[in-house]
Amino acid sequence: NEDRFETDTERENRLFANFNKSMELLQQHTCKKPQHFCWPWGEYDKFAINIGKKTGFKYFYTTNKGTIQQSFN
Repeated sequence: NEDRFETDTERENRLFANFNKSMELLQQHTCKKPQHFCWPWGEYDKFAINIGKKTGFKYFYTTNKGTIQQSFN
């Protein structure tokens, strides 16, 4: 239903599923268990970090919001 927000339980389940799928795919392609995770679009919160840690990721990275600008020195 598009007229409501997801519950905390639904969000937790979605995040677990996403982290587990990421972990699975990265492990398939690298033959190593990944420890690093970069947040898509640079958006995260403590709730998501905790789920990521429970999934097995140890290190988290983000990006700066916005476009990349070329600079000349």
